[in-house]
Amino acid sequence: MLKWVAPFDPDETKDYSRNWTEEMDGISDTILSSQFVVITVDSGLAVASTSIDPSGKITIVWFTTSNITQLRALRGTTILLDHTITTSGGRIYNETIGLKIKEK
Repeated sequence: MLKWVAPFDPDETKDYSRNWTEEMDGISDTILSSQFVVITVDSGLAVASTSIDPSGKITIVWFTTSNITQLRALRGTTILLDHTITTSGGRIYNETIGLKIKEK
């Protein structure tokens, strides 16, 4: 499981990225679509938006708080996310990513 190093602060709206350059260069492909889904139920974390950088090899996701009370209660824990990409060549990749909630 991939884990983002920088924790998410419930009081922020913040972006994170996943660099797929090595995988995409290895198969001469680019990312066509990207989806992030919060797996941890009732976490209070929400996906605000997603995008793909101009190279077609890096996905970007912005997180925000849908329920500040729920998210603050999870400080110090790791929330799980499902990340799926589809490539221009028709390949589908899926992974789980961990995002730690910042302690205050």
